[in-house]
Amino acid sequence: MSLISKLPGEVGTAKQSRIPTSGAWFVLMALGLLVFLMAVVRVVSGADDLTSSGTVGAALALSIPIAMAGLGGLWSERAGVVNIGLEGMMILGTWGAGWAAYQWGPWTGVLVGTLFGAVGGLVHKLTAAAKSGRREVIVPKANASDVANLPAEIKQGLVIHSINHASEALAIALAEQP
Repeated sequence: MSLISKLPGEVGTAKQSRIPTSGAWFVLMALGLLVFLMAVVRVVSGADDLTSSGTVGAALALSIPIAMAGLGGLWSERAGVVNIGLEGMMILGTWGAGWAAYQWGPWTGVLVGTLFGAVGGLVHKLTAAAKSGRREVIVPKANASDVANLPAEIKQGLVIHSINHASEALAIALAEQP
């Protein structure tokens, strides 16, 4: 608080104004603008179900896989591991799950989607590592057969370390370079 003079010889304190200057004010304004735009679109288009609870619920349900991938990426970044295979895992996992569920049922779709996601992440990781100039890649030992089946042009120039435990990854990552 700053000191001000009320009358000659008297000293008091000035009250601070409570005008929001943080990001909260911006968020409130953005939400208000979003509600206004949705109302305008609803009136202009005549689509009264645009803001119904079913539409909002469907949008939230369909955004969960993207949110989960985002959280996975956030947690791996906070742990110091850059997971550059998230997009590959999501894309190939989705295609594999859809194809297998159509062919053999939903539970087979879940299993095949998981397998395709793991292979897709591995392919995406190795390709991105090669394109970005990284020469060492750490993969789980369980994926050794997948690495062996990859085309030679993807593996060319890469040193691929297969590990059983995360402590091995730390030993590789923290080893002194020659």
